[in-house]
Amino acid sequence: MNNRVLIFWLWFQWLKYVKYFLHKNFIIDWVTKSWLNKNNINWLYNIYKSSNIIKKEIGFFNNYSNIVIAIKPYKEQDSIIKFLLHLDIKNKIIIEKPISYDIDLLNILKTKDNYYYYIDELILSRFYEKIFNFESSIYIYSINDIEIKEHALWWFLLFKNLNVFLNKIKLKNIQDIKEDELFYIIKQWKYYLSNYRWKVKINNKEVLKIFFNTSLDYIFNLNRKKNILLKFNFILIRCLYN
Repeated sequence: MNNRVLIFWLWFQWLKYVKYFLHKNFIIDWVTKSWLNKNNINWLYNIYKSSNIIKKEIGFFNNYSNIVIAIKPYKEQDSIIKFLLHLDIKNKIIIEKPISYDIDLLNILKTKDNYYYYIDELILSRFYEKIFNFESSIYIYSINDIEIKEHALWWFLLFKNLNVFLNKIKLKNIQDIKEDELFYIIKQWKYYLSNYRWKVKINNKEVLKIFFNTSLDYIFNLNRKKNILLKFNFILIRCLYN
């Protein structure tokens, strides 16, 4: 299997995925619903119409070492996930957030080793053990938007006892944050964490700037145990806050 990636739809994150795989010298093929003109796109090798791709058999997909699913609307993303699950392919598959709102589908995915969820905050896991604990409540402040609240909650996807820990989390709405800044604040005891346009600060000291490439590298290199853990915890968060 060569360095070849098949990207479904190239939704809002399309340029980031293209740059990521081009930097790693991948051949990029694209699945699209309507736009089939690949003139002046020097990074694109093949382009496929979605109505034809779902007629392909497993041998076609075995040509790819990686598959990216970044589709909107989400029901169509679910349909492609189910299609690939039915084929039982073993390629590495990255699913763009918000992944799926179908709990039954998430329960199927949770034990599939080759399926990965693109979650920006996973790369921050090296900090959470030093910051958060089970002793007192955690307060999360954000605008009243569940997708932004989930970004804050996704800090905790690699907690081994998240079902217990979630009882300590208190969600608070605030009005003076612009939604396009994807900004939230997390407070516990002596720690004050903020995420402002992907610049993460702890007690007003910058600890990390989240970048797509480094986040995706981290996700692709998760070991099996952590990959399964995050998918179990992902379901917990979806069930509690949706």
